[in-house]
Amino acid sequence: MAYDPATATALINKLRYDVDHLRQKCAVLHDEKPIGTSGGTPVHDAWTTRTINQVSYDPDDLIVSLSGNEFTIGKGVWNIRSASMFHATQGTRTRIINVTDNLVVAYSLSNNIDNQTNIAVGVSVTLECKRDTKYRIEYYVDTGGTSSLGLASGIANFSALLMEAGGGVLLESGAVLALESGAIGFELYHRVEVTRMDHLKPF
Repeated sequence: MAYDPATATALINKLRYDVDHLRQKCAVLHDEKPIGTSGGTPVHDAWTTRTINQVSYDPDDLIVSLSGNEFTIGKGVWNIRSASMFHATQGTRTRIINVTDNLVVAYSLSNNIDNQTNIAVGVSVTLECKRDTKYRIEYYVDTGGTSSLGLASGIANFSALLMEAGGGVLLESGAVLALESGAIGFELYHRVEVTRMDHLKPF
């Protein structure tokens, strides 16, 4: 059979497309604060928005926008996973809000957090967006002091941060997010992972 350059090129392009669509596409957002700064003082006895101030990883431009602690994602099937730090807040829960449609789409498990350590409270949901949709994460606590949204670690003088997705899967096979030269790092108190679920297509 004669070699056909056009057919070969088409097959190569299809293979590239299929391989790209087998790759997990994920974005990571954070509440990022300077080293030594705590997560802050919570509002208690009321559902309150948790801070998200940084898109830390988004090579596929999954996040349409981030503004006022709310992020927007486009049409598709998504998994949204949140982990928030708390300290000495007693009764504590988090939830995911669909801001666009004014809906609660997921609640965390119940927690009772004492004053001995930071505890991460997680909540996760898989859902379908019919259009661009805005989300935020909210928390509810019984009590709390000046550092109850997370005690500072105080760990500085590191030059890179290895971002790890949930379930032990490294983003982009172990992607490293390098800080600017001379940076001393930062504290992280809230992480949101947004994963595209409907782009995976068989050969």
